[in-house]
Amino acid sequence: MDGSLGLIVRMPALEIDWETLVSVNLPTLLFVIVGVPLALVGYIVGSDVLVRRLPKRSQSSVRPWVWVGPAILFVGVILVYPMVGTIVRSVFDRHGSTFVGLGNFTRLLT
Repeated sequence: MDGSLGLIVRMPALEIDWETLVSVNLPTLLFVIVGVPLALVGYIVGSDVLVRRLPKRSQSSVRPWVWVGPAILFVGVILVYPMVGTIVRSVFDRHGSTFVGLGNFTRLLT
């Protein structure tokens, strides 16, 4: 025995109907291919124009926040918001209607 499990998995050939895929998802494809790059360029150009309108002294302190701001917003929306929602739901009963406080944790840990 050479250590292998001796399993052979045969995968069916991947056949993609491109016409159906493109016709059904055309708006999504256009949004991803055209919309996202345009939004990115618009944000970069627009934010630069707005920063240049500020007084010279404050430009150097605002410009980093223009780049860090979207990342902070992304982390807040993707990580912090669901975490807070989970914590809030954890102190209610299974139906979400009755506040039980730390009762769920007490029952779990004892």
